[in-house]
Amino acid sequence: MDGLRFHDLRHTFRTLGAEAGVPLEVMMAQLGHMDRETSLEYVHIQQQALERAKQLIESEQAPVLAAAQRSSGAADGSATPKV
Repeated sequence: MDGLRFHDLRHTFRTLGAEAGVPLEVMMAQLGHMDRETSLEYVHIQQQALERAKQLIESEQAPVLAAAQRSSGAADGSATPKV
């Protein structure tokens, strides 16, 4: 592949590890990094990973938002939750 450098494989490895949830300290050991900042510079988050993170946050927030809506509806005596 034209333009591919061996070093690019390290960036890909670190990015895929970050997206898979491998802890930073583990990735640092695997790549031989002593400095956290160096290891963080290797991560190139993909759009797909950003979308997964958004979905995860929204799914974790859903029960909290539903409970808040129920309690705000009960507080003013209305049967329909406020949005």
